[in-house]
Amino acid sequence: MFKRIMIVVEPEPLATAAQRDGLALAAACDAEIVYFGPLSRYRPSLAEFQFPEMAAPAQPQVDARALASQLLAQAMRQAEKAGVRSRSVIAPGDDEGHGILAAAKAARCDVIAVATAGDNAVMRLLTGSVVPGLITASTLPVLVCEPAPGRGDSEGARAERRILVVLDDRGDVHDAITQPALSHGLGLAAVHAAEVLLVHRMPPEVVAVVDMSGFVAECGDRMAAEMRERSQRLLERAQEAAGDAGIAAQVLSLPAGCTAKDIAHLATEQHCDLIVATTEGRNALMHMITGSLIPGLITAARVPVLVVRESDETQAR
Repeated sequence: MFKRIMIVVEPEPLATAAQRDGLALAAACDAEIVYFGPLSRYRPSLAEFQFPEMAAPAQPQVDARALASQLLAQAMRQAEKAGVRSRSVIAPGDDEGHGILAAAKAARCDVIAVATAGDNAVMRLLTGSVVPGLITASTLPVLVCEPAPGRGDSEGARAERRILVVLDDRGDVHDAITQPALSHGLGLAAVHAAEVLLVHRMPPEVVAVVDMSGFVAECGDRMAAEMRERSQRLLERAQEAAGDAGIAAQVLSLPAGCTAKDIAHLATEQHCDLIVATTEGRNALMHMITGSLIPGLITAARVPVLVVRESDETQAR
C-alpha cells in the first residue's frame, strides 16, 4: 500500500513514538523509510551553553545539526535491525508543516508519521506542536502517534489486528467506498490481514428557533428516522465494500452526541490498534470552532490516528 514513509524524528520525549509506529507500518508494507530531521526542532536549551560561548551565533545551529544527525543515525540503526530500508534527510526551516510536506513530496513519500504529546488542541497550538500545521498543510496522509502509557519500544514490530474507520456524511451513501478514510482503512486492513470496525456518527439534530408544536415534533421525528436510515445505508455499503475486498468488518452507528473522546474510548474498548479518519483540510482553529473530530481524537486516542485528507472533488460536492 505505502511504498515510502517519512518519519519525523523528534527530540525526547517524543523521539520513539513516531519511530515505533512508523517502523511497524513500514515493516508491514515492505516500505522504505525516510527519516526527516527538521533543524528547527533541535533548539539546545540555554543551560547547555556557558554564557561567554553564547556570543557565537553559529554555535546553536552547529549543535542542532549534530543532535539531528545523532538521532537520525540511531533511528536508521533501528530500521536496519528490523530489516527495513531507510535513509535520512536534514533540513532547516521555520514553517515546519509546509517544510515537512515539501520534504515528503521531494522524497516521493506516501505518508508522514509524526509524534504528538497528549496535550489538548489549544495547548498544541500554544506550545508550537508541528501536528496542527502539518495536518492543515498536508495533502498526504498523516499518521499521528502518541507516546501512550504501556506502549513501549518492544511493540514496534506488532501488526494491526483491528482498525477503527470513522465514516462521514459527505457525498452520496452509494459512494461510501470513495471516502478517503474507508479506502485507506481497507487498504491497511488488507496489508495487516486485520478486521475493521466501521463507525458512523449521526449528525446533530436541528433545533427549531420558533416553537411550532406538533409540526416541529413530526418533522423532527421524520428527520431523525431519515438520518438513522442514511447512517445504516452508509454502513451497509461500506461493509459490502469490505466484504468485496475479503476483509471482515463490523459496523456501528453512533449517536449524534458522541464525542471524539467517546470514539477514542471505543477504540480502546474494542481493542483497535489504529484509528483512520478524514480531515476537511481546514486550519487548526477552524477545526476547533466547527467541532471537527480530528483534534479531539489526536488528544484522546491511545493508538495511532491516521488522518487522511478529503479530496478537492469531495469537498466540491
